[in-house]
Amino acid sequence: MEAIITEINAWAWGVPMQVLLLGTGVFLTVGLGFLTWKRLAFAFRLLLGGFRGQGEGDIPPFRALMTSLSATIGTGNIAGVATAMTLGGPGALFWMWLTALFGMAMKYAEAVLAVRYREQDDQGGFSGGPMYYIRNGLGPRYAILGAAFALFGSMAGFGLANTVQSNSVAQVLGDQFHVPWAITGVVLMIVVGAVILGGIQRIAATASAVVPAMAIAYVLMSLVVIGLHVDQVPAAIATIVDNAFNGAAATGGFAGATVWAAIRFGVARGIFSNEAGLGSAPIAHAAAKTNQPVEQGLVAMLGTFIDTLVVCTMTGLVIMLTGVLDSGISGASLTASAFGSSIPGGELVVTIGVVLFATTTMIGWSFYGERCVVYLFGTRGILPFRILWVAAIPVGAGTDLGLIWLVADTLNAFMAIPNLIALLLLSPVVFQLSKAYFSGQDAPQGGVSPVMGELGSQKLVIAISSRALFNLDEAHRIFEQEGLEAYSAYQIEKEDEALQPGQAFPMVKKMLALNAQLEDPLGIEVILLSRNSADTGLRVFNSIEHYGLGITRAAFCGGEPPWRYIEAFGCQLFLSTEGEDVRVALDNGVAAATLVSNATAEGEDDQLRFAFDGDAVLFSDEAEQIYKRDGLVAFAANEDAERKRPLMGGPFKNFLAALQRLQRALPTQHPPIRTALVTARSAPAHERVIRTLRAWDVRIDESIFLGGLTKTEFLKAYRADVFFDDQQAHCEDAAGHVPTGHVPHGVANRNAGDL
Repeated sequence: MEAIITEINAWAWGVPMQVLLLGTGVFLTVGLGFLTWKRLAFAFRLLLGGFRGQGEGDIPPFRALMTSLSATIGTGNIAGVATAMTLGGPGALFWMWLTALFGMAMKYAEAVLAVRYREQDDQGGFSGGPMYYIRNGLGPRYAILGAAFALFGSMAGFGLANTVQSNSVAQVLGDQFHVPWAITGVVLMIVVGAVILGGIQRIAATASAVVPAMAIAYVLMSLVVIGLHVDQVPAAIATIVDNAFNGAAATGGFAGATVWAAIRFGVARGIFSNEAGLGSAPIAHAAAKTNQPVEQGLVAMLGTFIDTLVVCTMTGLVIMLTGVLDSGISGASLTASAFGSSIPGGELVVTIGVVLFATTTMIGWSFYGERCVVYLFGTRGILPFRILWVAAIPVGAGTDLGLIWLVADTLNAFMAIPNLIALLLLSPVVFQLSKAYFSGQDAPQGGVSPVMGELGSQKLVIAISSRALFNLDEAHRIFEQEGLEAYSAYQIEKEDEALQPGQAFPMVKKMLALNAQLEDPLGIEVILLSRNSADTGLRVFNSIEHYGLGITRAAFCGGEPPWRYIEAFGCQLFLSTEGEDVRVALDNGVAAATLVSNATAEGEDDQLRFAFDGDAVLFSDEAEQIYKRDGLVAFAANEDAERKRPLMGGPFKNFLAALQRLQRALPTQHPPIRTALVTARSAPAHERVIRTLRAWDVRIDESIFLGGLTKTEFLKAYRADVFFDDQQAHCEDAAGHVPTGHVPHGVANRNAGDL
């Protein structure tokens, strides 16, 4: 039996699996435009700001990462690195680095999908991970893959993350302090049981206290050893890089290693150490309190960075600098020898490290296995699983685990296969969410996207074209019929004559008037973007001055498209009468609409009323695609099945969030801004909308579910200052009564051949 399992294990973790893992990491890294490398500093800023969390979830983002690290930082960081360097030479460390650099993209994608497709169980807990993003992202056809992952995950943990870990602790304490294995097993059972029986809250609290302390202590002790040999560091790094491509010669007790051995053992140990691609870590990240999948993905990728590029690097450098690699010993003993040769009692660093790292691995992995059990059997399986997990600890402490280790290691590989398939098939979702987030469409909680311009970092910025702000119909007619020269002459002749207000004028006037009620007098800014030259645009600025509008910034583009300056100004909304400019702005992640109405707002007060359609405007068009493709019955069935899963954000999500922030800063007794959702949806499709807004932590003042009724009368009754809709027919109906902006986004605006 053992021979058969050994053969299966060799196949499961052979070259094809390593190529698949590393290849998936390379594909995702390139597909994301090397985002995981370029946004590393931003990820650390998110981590440091993630001690509380915003949005739905069980634990703050920081604690989610610590829970993940509690499971990944283990004996592999001590013994695994030593084993890789013994079998593959110093060059193995280089390939561990490379695996981590590309593994960050896998960990990022896993967490993005985990938050995107997570669910709440009947006890209110959040469950996510590969089994859920396979089921909810890929659909029923791939359900067998999700079930397979959950089955393998629930069993694998009992081996590598439970019994093997307790056995390692029992061995090291027995060898160092002659502690009987039974005592070690019982103590570990009590400690781990006291934590995991308290659920994810206690697991995360323990991990966030212990993991940073133990990791920092281990790194500091490593830095002491490195500091004692600091003059040898450049040569050690040069040797590592050289051996990665040229192999390592035999010296002393070291048998030497080929380049292939360096690659094979470096990649394998790198994967085992940080678990990128295995699908375990996203189970913890799915529990994070966040409404931003991308933000949690950025936090998650730091797990791979910290585990391999920091902790494993410390171990590898200590081994290299102390010269113990050719001693003929391996594993944790080699690492202990390295510390002991430089620091009196240095072996204790490894002993304490093994005890702490193994214990936290047992705690962290218990949550992974538990969520797999919940997927398979529901919440009724939680307590039996926890009891079995705790009971297995003393068994592992005193048992020869050769066969168990082999089986569990094989199950780990079987976990990775469905996860990697899902990562590749769902990569377009990851790419789309990432692009939307970093272009500003799905902005960070409490602020705008990090790539938005400085002007937009602390205020609401709206860009508007001159024809949207003022009535330039006569001037435009001259341009169309008589050409540019006649148009220029007309504008110069009339430059002291104020233009009449255009479609967006009432909204802009009300918007700018809100600055008087804000602490920051420039809390709202309107930017003029015009195809005019500065010469012909003088009349526009004179008109702005005539009406007392506080518009001071503008871009006159001399006939060129003005959308190029939207991001530079940090705009969250762009209104124009030029459809092509609007489409390009939407493609670049900015809320934008083509004004198609000749109506002006009828409101007699100063309250500013925004009205939004739902699908393809505030929300993505994912549900509308089903309606267009399969009809109303299929749409209703899908929305009922997905009612607890929030919709992805549409092009106006970020603008709605910005309005929400303004509303919170303005008086609440007679609120000067009011928002309304006016949607063709009806019950029961309303529930998913309500849960989505709740998940975003965004409040809409009025929600009108029309069930297919014409929107116009309701918009008139609401007295909208502007209404945004993606469907041309709805816009045409409303255009004669309220200012209307067409949002050319989503399935309703694609050619039939594209559907």
